[in-house]
Amino acid sequence: MNYNEVNIVNTETIMKQFNVNALVAKVIDAKGLTEEKFHALNEDYEYHLGDYSGAEDIKNIIKESYDNDEKFLIVSDPKLDNLFASIIVIRSLAKMKARFEIKYINKDEYMLKGNVIAIHDTLQFHNNQKNIHLEVETDLSLSTMAYVIMKEFVRDRYSIALASIANICTNVPLSYANRTLFKRAKEILENKQYVVFERFMITPEKRNAQLLRSGNAYTTYHLSKMKNLLVNPLKNFLKDNDEKRWNALLSYFFNPNKRDSKLSKLALAITKFKTDDEKEYDESQVIEVTLDEIRIDEIKNLAETFEPFYDGFKRPLFILKNVVVTDRRRFDLAKGLEISFRTDHGLVKATAYNNPVTKLDIKAGDTISIVGTLTINAFSGLPGLSIVNMEKHN
Repeated sequence: MNYNEVNIVNTETIMKQFNVNALVAKVIDAKGLTEEKFHALNEDYEYHLGDYSGAEDIKNIIKESYDNDEKFLIVSDPKLDNLFASIIVIRSLAKMKARFEIKYINKDEYMLKGNVIAIHDTLQFHNNQKNIHLEVETDLSLSTMAYVIMKEFVRDRYSIALASIANICTNVPLSYANRTLFKRAKEILENKQYVVFERFMITPEKRNAQLLRSGNAYTTYHLSKMKNLLVNPLKNFLKDNDEKRWNALLSYFFNPNKRDSKLSKLALAITKFKTDDEKEYDESQVIEVTLDEIRIDEIKNLAETFEPFYDGFKRPLFILKNVVVTDRRRFDLAKGLEISFRTDHGLVKATAYNNPVTKLDIKAGDTISIVGTLTINAFSGLPGLSIVNMEKHN
């Protein structure tokens, strides 16, 4: 295996200086983080409209239209990011008690009259009668952009969570700004019980007027016969879903088995999104780790400190060198391989799936080296590695 192994020499010093455990200290050393850069990972990022071309103009025209009691039409296609962005805009307009309508299926907004907020490839504002055509230029997801603009009108904590989830679940590269958005969202979702999407869904175009209801804070639209399903705090959900995949987090909000066909199709489509980037880890270097360091608390602390990893700070790769196999098993018609190692603190697992290394002839007593990411096994709850590469030594 040809990897650039980082020379880690300052682990104990960094542990004392930064007040962190050994694994976190090794990552700090490998990434060359100063105290300032390390603490910046957990600082809030402040979004400014002036940083995004067109955002200030759209905010101003929304305010002017709202002050004049003009109606808005929200047009969106059903892509995941666009859907979340639409919901954020809808929630904000409702809290403002603005007049608006929703089009579930994207249409040619240039043919529509009045104030059109269009969300598909970009976030746009059109008014043909006034000859207004505005568009935001940004490398952020549209859900984040919707939040950045609409927070100028209302401070909706739940919109932060929606924007964050959309960021994690789409193919938009996770930036430093979006990472800090996620941190805020996690705090909001962890300890509070919410109704599914706060009962706020993109609705069929034909609505029963009796299902339109005004609340104290905002207007709620119900899909036909949809119950107000309560969901548990996020930390309880994750406790029962240890795999922690983000499509599982989406299923926390969507119920694919609902009878309403539009909601069901939408939910099924979203839960099929691939949310794990195969190359999300940093291939430029590996950090040596020992079996003794691969412990549940250490890995959890590593995740709490650095996740979610983002485009400028990818998940680190670790190398476990010259370890003796205690046991191994194959699963799912040999597509998967699980290797066990016995330590003083219990078993450590290393797993691979649909990876060429599953073809290696590995048995108990073999000495191997593994490159992979540190993880807690979703099924056994044991600490270990998700194998990227592996080498047999005898």
